Amino acid sequence: MNRDCHDESDSREQTIRFSIASSSLGLVLVASTDRGMCAVLVGDTPAELIADLAERFPDAQLVEQDGPWVSNVLDFLSYATNASHSWVARSRRVRHVREAVR
Repeated sequence: MNRDCHDESDSREQTIRFSIASSSLGLVLVASTDRGMCAVLVGDTPAELIADLAERFPDAQLVEQDGPWVSNVLDFLSYATNASHSWVARSRRVRHVREAVR
């Protein structure tokens, strides 16, 4: 998220739409404005996530609504937390291939 485009201090009179969904890391809140995604927060309860968002964007109007970003973020989190797809697992496989070639 580009801080220049989504500066928390520039949230006056701005509407932020957010969705909360379950992920491999727990609950995740994905928030966006008309300009794009502005927050991805992970927490234990919906109330905690909404309070965190409200604290970060105190002057914004928060609206719970399914947005276009939530499925992309959930797909990314699923991919990133899957051990067979992690960069650590890939780097280990590459190292083993290099050692076998030598």
